[in-house]
Amino acid sequence: MQTFEYRKPSTVAEAISAAGELHARFVAGETTLVDLMKLNVETPQVVIDINSLPLNRIERTSDGGLRIGAMVRNSDLAHDTTVQWDYPVLAQALLAGASGQLRNMATTGGNLLQHTRCYYFRDTVRWLTVMDAGRMINLKTARNQIVGGVVMGIGMALFEETIYDSRNGKPINNNYADYLVPVNLDIPEIDVMFLDYPDKVMSEYGARGVGEIGLTGCASAPAMATYHATGVRIRALPIRLEKLMV
Repeated sequence: MQTFEYRKPSTVAEAISAAGELHARFVAGETTLVDLMKLNVETPQVVIDINSLPLNRIERTSDGGLRIGAMVRNSDLAHDTTVQWDYPVLAQALLAGASGQLRNMATTGGNLLQHTRCYYFRDTVRWLTVMDAGRMINLKTARNQIVGGVVMGIGMALFEETIYDSRNGKPINNNYADYLVPVNLDIPEIDVMFLDYPDKVMSEYGARGVGEIGLTGCASAPAMATYHATGVRIRALPIRLEKLMV
């Protein structure tokens, strides 16, 4: 975890002002900010603790709606008479969403500030691949083959795309200057695990051909992580920022 400045504003105005600074993040019940900071997914320079702010009221609005303060605990919201009577689905969802201990700590604002629980979002430094490829005859060469497949999958998901000339069907980017491929700095640490369970049905040695099996699923994993983080389904690779702007 990197160093940061901790602030505890006494008013809402102070909190809003502090949030305008670069790399500032709020922390409150159930934000999971501390967990993400430990993983270096989040690296804020300023952490703003809003737990003590007077934002724990549940009140009706003039148009018949409901205003819920950011610091209202989930348990209080779920058992509020107005919520139970007028918004029963909300009350049921809150009671079904976590244990009693978590509901007593979690806040409305904290839940809204949560990030995805997706493993690929939270583990920013490692790619883990677990393979069932029968008995390993040569572990080193098998691992190298799988690592190569993972790199191919990352390239397929994030970089590689052949662009064709609509006039004659010839590829336009048929050179390494224009056709993007991943390089060392684009690839995270890759861990490969083999179950090493002999497959006697395949052969008397119990071994299978590894081949390019390491590529399977590698392109879909970043696409799923992108969906979990943004809510946008990517139907055509590679994943580009402009495809998320919908």
